[in-house]
Amino acid sequence: MKTRELTHTAISLSLITISFILFKGTTNVFNAVTVPTILYLNYSKFSLREYTTLVLLNFIMALLFFFQQLFFIFFYAVMAVLIKRILRQNYSKFFSFLILAVGFGGGFYFTLTLTDTILGTALRNVLASVAAGNPILLLLLYSFTSSFVAAALILIIPEIDKRL
Repeated sequence: MKTRELTHTAISLSLITISFILFKGTTNVFNAVTVPTILYLNYSKFSLREYTTLVLLNFIMALLFFFQQLFFIFFYAVMAVLIKRILRQNYSKFFSFLILAVGFGGGFYFTLTLTDTILGTALRNVLASVAAGNPILLLLLYSFTSSFVAAALILIIPEIDKRL
């Protein structure tokens, strides 16, 4: 790794760590915006090897300090790749939003299920209690979250990308 890539990776790792420290509990949804944005900036500017190194370093960091985020690291990494492919295709903002919202919703549910099953957490139960056990409200909660994250990513990432 060259000095520039190494420095960029170290700063990115630090920013992701700060994001995990700041956004816990109900504000954890902001990690779904900040972490894929940081990972996208790495993926779009550097080689696959440097990007993979950053993802693996984040995985090790999550393994040591943020155990519940373990599977979300890979989910956020896949989201960054999806965002790059969407932006490269020059789809309309609305179509990009739809792809990201569906991709995030499905991936988020899968990652929650994986985390609950393997790590023994109760993340889905917590979200179900927020929706008062009503499946329709739970679906609306997932839809709202997916829409928020997709809209934020579609609006924020191209603006940051223009400035770098």
